[in-house]
Amino acid sequence: MKKKTRVAKYTEIYWSSPPYLSAIALFAVPAVLTHAITSFVDLPGNIGVSILVMMTYSFFKEDKLPTPKELLIAFLGAAVAANTKPQLQPLVFLIYCVVAMRLIWLYFKHSKTPSQQLLKVVPVAILASILIFATPVKNIVLHGNPFYPIKIQVAGVVLNHKLSPQTYNEGNRPQKWLRSILEIKTPPYWTADQWNNNDDRYMDRGGGFFGAYVIFNVLLLVGLFIREQLQNKRLPKIERSSAATNALVTAILMSLVPANFPQSHELRYFMFWMICLISFNLHLISQPQKKEQKWRWLQPKYIGLVYLIFLIFIPN
Repeated sequence: MKKKTRVAKYTEIYWSSPPYLSAIALFAVPAVLTHAITSFVDLPGNIGVSILVMMTYSFFKEDKLPTPKELLIAFLGAAVAANTKPQLQPLVFLIYCVVAMRLIWLYFKHSKTPSQQLLKVVPVAILASILIFATPVKNIVLHGNPFYPIKIQVAGVVLNHKLSPQTYNEGNRPQKWLRSILEIKTPPYWTADQWNNNDDRYMDRGGGFFGAYVIFNVLLLVGLFIREQLQNKRLPKIERSSAATNALVTAILMSLVPANFPQSHELRYFMFWMICLISFNLHLISQPQKKEQKWRWLQPKYIGLVYLIFLIFIPN
């Protein structure tokens, strides 16, 4: 349970959401709840990705160089994720490239003597990169395959491997991912591995996010986006916000990887998606807003009550 408490504390410090609200909202995700009481490494790895995604969102939201503390947090999130689960390594690498381009742009924009500082920045960046991708680098050196022992193919060449999961060839990945997050024909009970007990009526290892809860959070984020657009129309340009817009765009982009990744329906490998979706909503509803009668229900105390209802009535 301590690992989820740390996430709640992180959301309080960096995203202004009350820790009790974060804990309630995150524990209402069955996959998070079942993994929090097991020794599986899926949850710690996905927490790492979640932190990395949220820090990336922050880097794009703010037009300034991040502080060393913020860079350290992003580094730790990336390192934990990339060295915990092979399924998370491609996503971490993709985010790493995006963050690198953003930081380079901010560096040259805000640094007064960028060329003089490069001798200090470049070695640190190289060392951080090696540490983040320590496991893939080791696998390339020893086995010639960054995802060893999992089978991968590069430019038509199959790299050294020992495992070739059957799920790599099973059906339409985006479709299976959507069915899984919406819990369409998934096991009617929630466990850490979501096994279907050999009952072919249900998708094996699918589900775990609570379909109704997913729909609620998606609609909430869309609602927050609509509220922001309507409010912006009545505000001077300097007072307009793009927080909800950036959150929605980030949520859409972060959906592309799990939706198209092998084993896309096995949500235990992609819990970061639900954790980030909830974190975006918590961050947005915790921000100070102009009081408007029709949006008065979008407050932490009311949304928190809804999250609590979901947590209480999780079907067993």
